[in-house]
Amino acid sequence: MSTKDVFYETYYRSPIEFLINYSIEEWDIEKANISVLRNTGYLDDTQYLNFKNMDKSKREITIGYMIKDNPEVGDILKEGISNARLQFYSINNIDRNQILYVDNDSITIIKPKQCIKSNMQKIIPITEFIRFKLKGLYTSYYRLGPLDMLYYSDHAYENYRIKYGNHNKLVLQHGEWFLNLLLSAFHSAEVEHVADTLRMINYAYRRYIALDFASEYYREFNLTSKYRIFSTEFGSIYYTEYINPSDKPYLDISYNANLLRNLYRIYSKLYFEGFNKNKY
Repeated sequence: MSTKDVFYETYYRSPIEFLINYSIEEWDIEKANISVLRNTGYLDDTQYLNFKNMDKSKREITIGYMIKDNPEVGDILKEGISNARLQFYSINNIDRNQILYVDNDSITIIKPKQCIKSNMQKIIPITEFIRFKLKGLYTSYYRLGPLDMLYYSDHAYENYRIKYGNHNKLVLQHGEWFLNLLLSAFHSAEVEHVADTLRMINYAYRRYIALDFASEYYREFNLTSKYRIFSTEFGSIYYTEYINPSDKPYLDISYNANLLRNLYRIYSKLYFEGFNKNKY
């Protein structure tokens, strides 16, 4: 936890370990850079519209050059975005404990799940030019080592986001295997009795440590996403991108196994606390 007031943080990651059956809302300032510059009068209407019609990458590169040539632009943006965040907190009566993430022009907040409505507000205006837009909506959150997972389920539709890692790469390397196992647990925790989720995790864990799953399940679910191998020949450990079927007995599976044990600990805690999925 930062020693500073979270309301004034430019970047923040809550120490919360997990959330289940909440409304987790990710809000971004639309076209933050040019919106702030127009709001402060640094850009006039013509300049603003020219930037607004640019391709996003070109716009960001151009603004980057502006900041390099004139550091004052960076100061204007920093102060303008900070003020917009403060106004967002005030307008929405956000408590400090509701803030899950702050990523400069993006804020992720926690609300009771009853707040999720089909007609929920998706735009929150701050000024004439600055407005926050709902970018993502999730119902559960888990911290998995260096990675965070945000998960959404309404029983008919499922979505998720992997934060602090390369989402697309992780999906490609784990999507049909260990990631699918995690998503099954997250879904079960939201819609089933917690005792059923515990049984599912226990069964999966026993199969996992018995090496019953396909080799792809044993790629470590982290930033490197590699296999960890015991080298019996040299008595050492090394990481590799690919393995042969014959390598499976020499896999060090402790990393993912620890993730499963941690989920079991979380769900056990909820079970003994009398968790009821409907109480939120």
